[in-house]
Amino acid sequence: MKTPRMYINGFPKSGLHLAERMVVSMFNPVRSDYNWWGTNAWSTTRHNLEEAATLAVIQPGQYLHGHTGWLQSIEEMFRGLEIGMVLVYRDFRDVVVSQAHHILSDSDKLNHPARELYPDDLQAVMKTVITGIDKYDGIFERWETFAPWLEKDFVFPVTYRELLRKPQRAAKRFLEYCLGIAYGEEVMIDKELKNNLTEHMVGMLKQRESATFRKGKTGTWKEEFTPEITELFKAHDTKNVIVGLGFEKDNNWQ
Repeated sequence: MKTPRMYINGFPKSGLHLAERMVVSMFNPVRSDYNWWGTNAWSTTRHNLEEAATLAVIQPGQYLHGHTGWLQSIEEMFRGLEIGMVLVYRDFRDVVVSQAHHILSDSDKLNHPARELYPDDLQAVMKTVITGIDKYDGIFERWETFAPWLEKDFVFPVTYRELLRKPQRAAKRFLEYCLGIAYGEEVMIDKELKNNLTEHMVGMLKQRESATFRKGKTGTWKEEFTPEITELFKAHDTKNVIVGLGFEKDNNWQ
């Protein structure tokens, strides 16, 4: 059996810390004081590439987390070090709302790196999240750096919606994913043990203690989007990502 190593990768404001609740039920952080590495959160510009070797500190049974868009060199490093990846993403309309609240937050733990660039009105901030401002790219430009991970066979994709609404299914899928890494093939595991591990993960998912966990809901965009923001969002969703990822059946949503 090969004990997995894990990296939790979150498209910003998609529920990284919620996904971590599931992973931490089976893995330990690399260090209690620091278990973060990433390349890009609020822009398409990559940072910390010279620190990518940080990934090598992940030992079997440990995890690291962060925000990392796809690059061929990074993918090769993950494959070479045999590190699995959880990729958590979310309905981008909810991401717009969540990121806007994050930008406007007074919490010391939620500081955006350039708060001074943004207006003070929630609706105005939501527009800048969609379109981008200064060196901070719009939401769809940033997603394009993460989207290629969905096509990689070593990546475990999961949505915020599934973690929140169907934790049992998410936990079962993640357990099977980890077993696949550990054994490299289908393996028979005691049913009671699998059920216990799954229930433990579900229990962890229901514990929400992160400073960034605001409401813990999906579909909140319906309360915040105005017709103007809806049209702006659709205009920038040039590749119809909302439909392509299954968040809508067609582009007639309002």
